[in-house]
Parts: sequence; structure tokens; C-alpha cells
Amino acid sequence: MRIIARSVLAPLALASAIGVAHADNYPVSGIWTYENANQSGPAKNCNPKKSANFKGPTRLDTGTSAPEYKNVSVTRNGANEWKIVDTFYTLQIWGRVSFSLRVLDSDHIEIQYDRISQAEDRGPGKVFLLRRCES
Repeated sequence: MRIIARSVLAPLALASAIGVAHADNYPVSGIWTYENANQSGPAKNCNPKKSANFKGPTRLDTGTSAPEYKNVSVTRNGANEWKIVDTFYTLQIWGRVSFSLRVLDSDHIEIQYDRISQAEDRGPGKVFLLRRCES
């Protein structure tokens, strides 16, 4: 009985001593579309098949290869730019992605992913422009 109690209590004590990690909220919220993202103003009709929904520390994204991302960290890089690290799980792989998020204006954001491996081009990763959905 003591061995079982120690095996359960020791990790709990260690976790409380270290502190529980918490995810940061994204610097934007709501639904953003990938479609017609270069048009001005918010999008009146958003296709849910090509959108990103920022909800606190969670991003539901139909425009990328993983449907759900959990935020790990948000670091401010300037007045309107943040460095973000997310985790994801697709039933086949678990991974991490990092990217820069820039707020261009009240209706547009830009996401630029970092390169994933040394085998890729040494330049910056893929860039997406998104447009805020009106409702």
C-alpha cells in the first residue's frame, strides 16, 4: 500500500512544486477566413471549410493540416506582432508549430510559419493572410 501511495503522491508533489503549465490566449479572437482575405473590411459570409477560429488558448483551423491547435506560448515581438508556439494532434501525429502572427489592421492578420526542418528552404515558411468574419 505504501509503494502505491508513494508512486501516486510523488508525481503530484513534483507537479505542484514545479507549477502547472498554462497556455496563453491568442492575441486575436473570433473567426477568420482564408477566402478573399485581401478584400477590405470584414467578410460578410465565411465558409467554415476555410477558416480559423481563435478561442482563448485553442485554435480550430480548417485551412491547415491539423483541425485543432492548443497554444503553448505567446511572446510579443512588437506593437502588432507575436511569436506563437502551438501543439497539435491528428490521431496520426503529435507535433509543435511556431509562427509569427501580425495584426495588419482590425480586419486582417498575417500568419507566417517558421520553417519546419533543415531540409526545407532556409527562408521563412508559408504565409497566410486571413480576414475577420463579420459574425
